[in-house]
Amino acid sequence: MPPLDHDGVTLLRRIQYADGDAVSGDVAHTTGESDSGSLALTLDAARRVVAVEVRSVDDLRRPGDLATAVRTAFAIADDRRILASLEASGELARYVALGEERIAGRRPLQIPPGPSVHRGAQRPSGAATPAGATGTSDNTYLSVRLDAEGVLLAVDADEAWLSTARPEHLKNALATAFRDAARHLLDRPIQGA
Repeated sequence: MPPLDHDGVTLLRRIQYADGDAVSGDVAHTTGESDSGSLALTLDAARRVVAVEVRSVDDLRRPGDLATAVRTAFAIADDRRILASLEASGELARYVALGEERIAGRRPLQIPPGPSVHRGAQRPSGAATPAGATGTSDNTYLSVRLDAEGVLLAVDADEAWLSTARPEHLKNALATAFRDAARHLLDRPIQGA
């Protein structure tokens, strides 16, 4: 497993503060891909995107399709990262049993309120911006928004650029936007700490 650098250790501690040590441990990189297989993302233990693979851009030409593919690949890689953390900590059986109790209705499911990510919604003046970070590609045609623990919230891309982007351009834009967002997360205080 590649060791985390100082920034990775800092981000992992932020995630552990929110999720707990068992759910977010230092584990090997995990990869997820879009439903079509045209895009793959690899995450490290600190939930940073460390590799992007764009196999085909044919079904990624519209911003909504790209956002769906990136969110799917990210979620699958993150689920695998969490599973690997639980296995490494020896907590997997306990979490599976808890899930089975909830599915069987013996324990109620408690869903915490999520962030409001409605596109175009106006925030009241003076309202605090949710902790998190936005990263932008070098060419400024693509951006990603992460929450305070590095979970992907949104992907936005310029439609005109995306309609003609080659796979390597899209790969580089995603990689730099995710790297930029992760760097900005380091500037954010841990909420509740």
